[in-house]
Amino acid sequence: MPDGSDYHELGPQKEAPMPIKMAAETIARDETKPNQDSYFGIPKRGIAGVFDGIGGNAGGAQASRIGMETVKQTLLFRNPTSIAEAKKNIAEILMHAHQNIRLNAQRPGFEGMGTTGTVAQIIDNKDRTYTAVIGNVGDSRAYVFRDGKLDCTTIDDSSFTQGKLHEEAKEIQSRLSNLLTRNSQEAAEYFSKRNIISAALGSEDGVVPKIYTITLRTGDRVILTTDGVHDNLTDREIESIMRFNAEPENAAKRLTGNAHTISQMGKDNYARSKRDDITAIVVKIGADSSRDEKTIPIGSTVNVMRSDGKIDSDWTVGIYNQNGSVTVFSPNGKRKTVSIASLNENNPPPKKLP
Repeated sequence: MPDGSDYHELGPQKEAPMPIKMAAETIARDETKPNQDSYFGIPKRGIAGVFDGIGGNAGGAQASRIGMETVKQTLLFRNPTSIAEAKKNIAEILMHAHQNIRLNAQRPGFEGMGTTGTVAQIIDNKDRTYTAVIGNVGDSRAYVFRDGKLDCTTIDDSSFTQGKLHEEAKEIQSRLSNLLTRNSQEAAEYFSKRNIISAALGSEDGVVPKIYTITLRTGDRVILTTDGVHDNLTDREIESIMRFNAEPENAAKRLTGNAHTISQMGKDNYARSKRDDITAIVVKIGADSSRDEKTIPIGSTVNVMRSDGKIDSDWTVGIYNQNGSVTVFSPNGKRKTVSIASLNENNPPPKKLP
């Protein structure tokens, strides 16, 4: 795995004191340069985090690694006995990471480095429910997926949400997270400024981590993403991927894989496309009866079966829609919406018998 990963912590679940599954995937923007994303996940302790470095290749990778290691190692030695204590711990630990990065930024060549940080700790309430305590600085995110619906828990530190009350900021962020084109003044401003964040661990201006709590139940999933995922994918697309990929490993692969495909399209071809390091962690609470339905990666070439049974060849998977349908594109740019069941990725159209 690229530098910054701690994937080995996301292995067998046999020692877990509570029923949690985790999986993570990361894809570097450029395989010849350091991955500036770092992450960790330890199911048996119910803790996970993602970090997206800023400040140049070396500095960004170093900052995210320092943030990740500081938060992970400190969380491992703290065992909160209440939700209030867990909230206090995460705020303090993020501040400790901030100070460590500031100290290392004094070295020549590392000035100005920093990182985002989104950290989750799952607490067993002992009543068949759990509480996710989430700390956040920057524009990495935490989502919760429940009963087929996605909700973004965190609010980005950005100029678009700065100074706004929570509900207003949440509405603005949701609207911007589903834009597909630059055909409005708001959209043009968003796509030109979405890389700018108003707070980061290690920044000279200091930080105040935002802390969130949310009650979870069996079957819920918590998703942590760096902006390489949610800048390329809309929230509706993330929701669709989660709906059709119940298991964390499949979901993490789809989130990062689809985001990477879009990142390669280029912003002149698609407004959301942005080359970046891409990281996702998916945490599943307990076990439910969900089963992964067949999904085909965005960008794949497929055959489409018509209602009359005839086959149209060489269509391209474009968008997984909120209602469970798929938008596909023909070689000449025609688009149509079809059911997943009508797609076939591998088998060629049947040959006519003589």
